[in-house]
This record gives sequence, C-alpha cells and structure tokens, in this order.
Amino acid sequence: MAQLNCIFWELHMERIWTKNYPAGVPNEIDVGQYSSLVALLEDSFNKYTDDKAYVLMDKAMTYGELDTYSRAIGAYLQSLGLEKGDRVAIMMPNVPPAAIAPENSFGSYPSFSA
Repeated sequence: MAQLNCIFWELHMERIWTKNYPAGVPNEIDVGQYSSLVALLEDSFNKYTDDKAYVLMDKAMTYGELDTYSRAIGAYLQSLGLEKGDRVAIMMPNVPPAAIAPENSFGSYPSFSA
C-alpha cells in the first residue's frame, strides 16, 4: 500500500521547482539515454571539452581538464598496484578538485571501467 501511495503522489505532485529551470533545460530526462554513469561522463567530456565544469573563486576547470586530471589519478592509482574492483576511500573538502577523484572511480579511466 505504501508503494502505491508513493506512485500516486509522484503522478499527481506539482513540480513547482521546474518553473525556475533556465531556458532550454527539460522538465524530464531520458534515463535510458546512457547505459551507465561512465557513459554519461565520457559523453560530457567529449561534448563539452572546453566548457566550464566547475568554478570556485573565479578559477574554472573545464570538462577537458577534469577528464585529464581524472585519468592522471587513475594512472597513479594503477601505479600503486590497485586494480579494477579495489576500493579507495577519499576524504577531501567540498571544492572542485574533489570532483576529479569520483569521476575516475566511476570508471572514466579505461582500466577501471565497469
């Protein structure tokens, strides 16, 4: 019954936040467009290479730089002897460079891909 109530709520809930979406941002997304998060990231790295991925205190990092740094971290982890399936814990403050490591852990570096 709880699951049915949840489905009913989702179907009839007014999505007021979509009124604040910038022009060109769809209200719905095609969740089947990508086979995995890795595929989404790789597509973004290719399509938006020169676009800003992150900005902090007027310093920007492009998607291309994010891809390059992510691959460098992957190569470093491999040089330590880590292999596909090994687990790595990373503790960093909430700043753009902290985004580099998770991209790699999702498999953007080919040897670690899922």
